[in-house]
Order: sequence, then structure tokens, then C-alpha cells
Amino acid sequence: AIGIGNVFSSLIHSVARNPSLAKQSFGYAILGFALTEAIASFAPMMAFLISFVFRSQKGASKSYLRSSIF
Repeated sequence: AIGIGNVFSSLIHSVARNPSLAKQSFGYAILGFALTEAIASFAPMMAFLISFVFRSQKGASKSYLRSSIF
């Protein structure tokens, strides 16, 4: 939420300084919004993936863990 707020806050400031670039700035703001949302949804997905991998290997023997990591 903070990143998206920063993106649109910067959009408002840039349009206030130079209204003739409003269309181009809006395109960049939408791109920034999309990238911020992608990172925000990608990070928890990776966290769950990592936690499930380590949870499934918890009961495995040490030799299995060595062979699967290296």
C-alpha cells in the first residue's frame, strides 16, 4: 500500500509541476503500479513456497538433504 501510494503521489506532483506531460506520466504511473503489485504478490508466494519446501524436508535424513541441496 505504501509503494502504490508513493507511485500515485509522485504522479500528482509531476502533473502539478508540468501538466503537459500528464498522459505520459499516467502511463508511467500505471506501469509503476503494476510492478509494485507484482512484487507485492510475488513475495508472499515465494515465502509460502520456501516454507513448504523446508517443511517437507524436515523429516528427511541428513544424507537426503545434502544430496538435494548440492
